[in-house]
Amino acid sequence: MELLRDDQVVAINDVLVALYDLMEVLHAARDEAREAEDVDDALGVSFGERAERLSEQARRLGAVVERLGDSPAGPSDERLIFDQAGVRLKASLSHDTASALHNSISNAERNLSAAIETALPDIRDEEAREIVEALKG
Repeated sequence: MELLRDDQVVAINDVLVALYDLMEVLHAARDEAREAEDVDDALGVSFGERAERLSEQARRLGAVVERLGDSPAGPSDERLIFDQAGVRLKASLSHDTASALHNSISNAERNLSAAIETALPDIRDEEAREIVEALKG
């Protein structure tokens, strides 16, 4: 078993971790929006739909890592709990739940953007680069 990982695989997995974090924040925001009385249900639906679209990108990136001979990063149970608790706490302490949810999502988006910027120089695989650049927006 090889202990050293290819820089490209590490870079792609770093993007995957940040992508999973954003997806979890979107799911938590969706759930919080559904329960909040001061948030339009359509906002929660849009968060869930966006998470589903990102899920396809994560699946595709994971497939690239497998094709490159390694195991793709997966969502962390601990991060899931942390992300959900953070979104719920911020929303519960805010007088404007929708703004708090958007703020939590913006933070996760910034983390994904930073992971992408760090990873792109190491990503040589054409398909992976295409997916990651599409995530950049």
